[in-house]
Amino acid sequence: MKNSTKIYSVFTLAFLLAACHPPPRPPRPQPPKRPERPRPPHGMIEKKTTEKIAVFDTSKLSKDI
Repeated sequence: MKNSTKIYSVFTLAFLLAACHPPPRPPRPQPPKRPERPRPPHGMIEKKTTEKIAVFDTSKLSKDI
């Protein structure tokens, strides 16, 4: 009888300890923000696109001739 009481108390203790939840974690710190890449001015972008179109147009004209 004494042995079964010990077994019962061990299982009861294990069950009660398993039911306890650990304390909540503190919130993680925010990761540092990445520095933004410098963007080229708008005029440079327009130049590049117009140059490509101009080269493309001249190649079409030379093929037709």
